Amino acid sequence: MPVLELKKLSKTFVDEVGYRIGLFKDISLSAEKGKITVVLAPKGSGKTSLLKIAAGLDKEYEGEVISGGKIPFIPSAPSSFPWLNVKGNIKFVNEQMPDKDCIDIINLVGLEGYEDHHPQNDSVGFRLKVSLGRALAVKPEMILLDEPFTGTDEITRNNLYQTILSINKNTGTSILIATTNITEALYLADEIYIMKKDPGEILAAKDISFPFERNLDSLAKDEFIRERTDIENLLKSSESYRLYDLSI
Repeated sequence: MPVLELKKLSKTFVDEVGYRIGLFKDISLSAEKGKITVVLAPKGSGKTSLLKIAAGLDKEYEGEVISGGKIPFIPSAPSSFPWLNVKGNIKFVNEQMPDKDCIDIINLVGLEGYEDHHPQNDSVGFRLKVSLGRALAVKPEMILLDEPFTGTDEITRNNLYQTILSINKNTGTSILIATTNITEALYLADEIYIMKKDPGEILAAKDISFPFERNLDSLAKDEFIRERTDIENLLKSSESYRLYDLSI
């Protein structure tokens, strides 16, 4: 059952000299309840605007958005309140949350032992985990993540992948991620929507299912490599698309 449907969404903007430019057009996608959906698209295709529209933060568009429940949006530069500790950051959006529930969330996002820590100058990865905890505190129907792993090193990134998969598995929370990274998309997604740009359009949708648990060893398995090659070939076959706009 879809938790979010976007139907024929189009968005335009006016540039500095007054020309009206189409950012994306006729975007339709359906994100299933309890699943991780990924929008794989190059920079400049409008995926950030797409997620903001889905979250209700951008009202300037044509088309239809069908959703229910709370859908928090986490930008590519996740934030935390430096004057609050981790526990206070998470309870900020739900002050009536029992302490036990807050601790459960802290443990789920991998911040066990940091309950009283003030995340003022911590890494992007730490702040993302705080943001994920804050999103979970409102009992969301879905969480939207825009390029969530930008600026992280390989070790942190791999840890965050497992955090995302764990949240989805243990809470059943639907997740929609926008990324430019093919391998990342395959590692996390139950379904991938592949976009081009100029203007942004959906090229294809792919259901992703592997006969093994996803971990770092997955990247070397034949099934994973085959799916990645299929996506690369699809992108190369599109005349209006440049593969170098994405990372592999």
